[in-house]
Amino acid sequence: MTGHGHRNSKGERVRDYYCSRSHGGCGTTVLAKPVEDEVRERVLKDANNPDLLAELSAEARALSEARMSAAAKVERLDGMLADLEVRLVEGTIRQHAYDKAKEALDKRIATAEAEARQLGAAPRGGNVPALSAEDYDSRTAAETRVLVEQLRLQVLIFPKTPGLARNQWDPGRVKIEPLLPAKR
Repeated sequence: MTGHGHRNSKGERVRDYYCSRSHGGCGTTVLAKPVEDEVRERVLKDANNPDLLAELSAEARALSEARMSAAAKVERLDGMLADLEVRLVEGTIRQHAYDKAKEALDKRIATAEAEARQLGAAPRGGNVPALSAEDYDSRTAAETRVLVEQLRLQVLIFPKTPGLARNQWDPGRVKIEPLLPAKR
């Protein structure tokens, strides 16, 4: 969703989020301020939950270790392939044996690279600090997005309830949920 401002029917300046159809979205619009208020409340709650922060930190450590292990495996297999290439150039391996070994190594490398990609990139920003309302309010929109990402939250916006005016706030439209099972 992208945010943009406009004037409402009373001439007041308001912001909203629009899910652009030109980018594959659904075309829905939602008032920005109430959504941001709900996100603020959830982030402050989660960022001050020591059990959740410990769980997220442990998950980040485990993923970091898995990423390092996957990268090391790919590097080790690349080294084996390089050694095989050297043996071919030096003439210490027959072409048929080389072909078979290279085919097997290529498959193992492809599998290892796919496993590494599945782990995804490391999350931005490190550990989440405990936050006061003032700390949260002093952050930019980009810093707030990083917090939402670090807390592994997703913000879902649903179509408006039939019968409500387009510019009327409908709290049932917004759902903020974790991307992982956690103590929330």
